[in-house]
Amino acid sequence: MGLSPRICHFLTFFQLFAGVFSMFDCFSGFVGRVQGSVGTDFLNLNDTANCAASYCIKVIIHSAIDDEGIYQQGISSRCAYTGGDRQICSKTRGTCEKIGFYDGMRGNFSFCCCQSNFCNVATRADLNEIYTKNQRTSRKNSDFRENFSKTPHFSVVFIISTILFFKL
Repeated sequence: MGLSPRICHFLTFFQLFAGVFSMFDCFSGFVGRVQGSVGTDFLNLNDTANCAASYCIKVIIHSAIDDEGIYQQGISSRCAYTGGDRQICSKTRGTCEKIGFYDGMRGNFSFCCCQSNFCNVATRADLNEIYTKNQRTSRKNSDFRENFSKTPHFSVVFIISTILFFKL
């Protein structure tokens, strides 16, 4: 006893439709650390909630600075609710895309999409890898010292110019 062609078509259509509209549980929020300025201590943050969508998004923030000068490292996660997010996720298919701007920040990011429950979780191993690969140095201070040692000091320049001025 076989199934009628109508039922077979319906089951095929249902399977296709169910695959397109399957929903996954995802995390939404930020886990990582922020630093107000060079030399200050990092503030660790863990602000996440749950959401559900056809794709989960995990943005790895290797190192970034926002518009207010706050330095950030960590993982930003969210659900792919918008058509643009879903379109990007359908193109990347399990790979991460390197981007230079994200959510008002500029820096070094990896935009990743996945399709399984809580696949965009921020693990301790992920965070440790981000933190060790992207150590923030006191760039402003080291650049100043390096440039200062290459240029003549103001007092030396002033003395030489004064001597030359009075000799004329």
